[in-house]
Amino acid sequence: MGRLHDRVKALRNFLGFTQEKMAEQLGMTSSGYSKIERAETDIPASRLEAIAQVANISLEILVANGDFKDLIAAEMRNNISPEIGKLWLSKELVKREFELNMSYWTRKIDLLEAEKEILSKEKQLLEIENEKLKEDIIFLKNLLAMQKSMESIA
Repeated sequence: MGRLHDRVKALRNFLGFTQEKMAEQLGMTSSGYSKIERAETDIPASRLEAIAQVANISLEILVANGDFKDLIAAEMRNNISPEIGKLWLSKELVKREFELNMSYWTRKIDLLEAEKEILSKEKQLLEIENEKLKEDIIFLKNLLAMQKSMESIA
């Protein structure tokens, strides 16, 4: 019983109605409507039809399985004029392109940050290697100086 009650509540929220506004639209008391959402009462078929009518959707959408909001949006798209449908589709395409671009640039930023971190670590390693080379040069100079002094003694 709870699933349908949850869908009725989700529909009300989707419409942006308060419980009082929904009750008013259905011609019932707020407490009576509240009991529907809390699954404290069964919902008669006539009440389900009235709820669907308030939302301007079919009863099938109200009771169907699947993502509630997507089903309502699909039904609303089917009930609009071709011109509005084209505008909606255009808006959706622009929105999708924006989302793809945002996704691309987000990944690009993540890659650049990872590359920056790698370069920073490489720099640290090169600095360490440079210090070791300086130590090696000093060691070799000392070794060469010792060899020269030993040659001069001999």
